[in-house]
Amino acid sequence: MQRSGFTNFGYNHLKTYEEKIQRFKELGADYLFINDTSLLKDEGIRKFTQYKIGQYKNVTIFKL
Repeated sequence: MQRSGFTNFGYNHLKTYEEKIQRFKELGADYLFINDTSLLKDEGIRKFTQYKIGQYKNVTIFKL
């Protein structure tokens, strides 16, 4: 994909997915990649999943 990105590593001080994703957006993230559909049950993640732009196998991509 040739894109830099973020993982949970180094962001353990942010306790919720919502806090983490919001911080990643502030740092310049444009997309959210989800490869575990059980994460979509989390309300903090769901608020960032309004704009699905694609899917490849088990990875769903959302525009932030």
